[in-house]
Amino acid sequence: MTRSTMPAKVVAKERVAPDIWSFVLEADERAFVPADAGSHIDVKLRSGLVRQYSLVREPRNGTYEIAVLREERGRGGSKELCDSVAVGDTLEISAPRNNFPLDQGRAHYLLVGGGIGLTPLLAMARSLHEQDRKFDFHICARTPEVLPFRVEIEHSAWADRVHVHYTGGNAPGRLDLPALLRATAPETQVYICGPKRMLAIADETTRDWRAGRMRTERFTPGDVVAAPEDQGSFDVVTARSGKRFQVAPDVSLLDALEQNGIVVDSACHEGTCGTCVTPVLSGELVHRDSCLYDDERESGKLMAICVSRAKPGTELVLDV
Repeated sequence: MTRSTMPAKVVAKERVAPDIWSFVLEADERAFVPADAGSHIDVKLRSGLVRQYSLVREPRNGTYEIAVLREERGRGGSKELCDSVAVGDTLEISAPRNNFPLDQGRAHYLLVGGGIGLTPLLAMARSLHEQDRKFDFHICARTPEVLPFRVEIEHSAWADRVHVHYTGGNAPGRLDLPALLRATAPETQVYICGPKRMLAIADETTRDWRAGRMRTERFTPGDVVAAPEDQGSFDVVTARSGKRFQVAPDVSLLDALEQNGIVVDSACHEGTCGTCVTPVLSGELVHRDSCLYDDERESGKLMAICVSRAKPGTELVLDV
């Protein structure tokens, strides 16, 4: 991780669902950086692993709150955090970054989330309520017992805007997401965060919507398979540093830049967190990320250099 970090003390840890813990991290007031709803931070663990977690609420009084799903079959970061980190411990965290910001000034908002995907949406609901904005919040969970922050949600000042859809036991059926989206007014801004299947259904349903009307955030890489014709070497020119070099087929653009002495902030190396998104001056891009929106990809002005590339045999000019 090349992003600068700051120490943050764990001042609270609470189990908010059977497999989900919340952590409140207190930073030094001189290093504290404010953030808006939708932001996330990098957390560096003692093992050296770096993971990204959305903020549960807009940070205040020098603290950041995150929620972590303990994944038994994950890559180890969530287990280490949930099992080994205790109140009083100190972690290294990055300043907040926001790839999922609220589009201000909309007439109405629709928030849809499930599981750990509720995290950034909870921050949005609190922010929209404080701004006296109109919104509806649809939440999906198997049972009341596994819904994170359930008590807080039920007793919130915006509880009348919440629609919970339980799918287990004798509870009502699952949310008909396609029907909900099709019934949404064109002026409504939609934010969705949740499991891959939920996001896939949302993408399919809104395929013909105007760019930017629906925003999503993904915690896992998308299923992007590179076509054979897109797998090859290409040339890179770095406009500000004045370097030119070739990127081999089996080397990532991020690694190639670092090999040539150009360090770019990075974190996940999977194209999900957005840390390494870099300005592009010209080039034919092959996007393989899960963090840019369609309109950002179509503009040709940005790329996630940890996974994305240029067309083989072409020249890519970066603003670095």
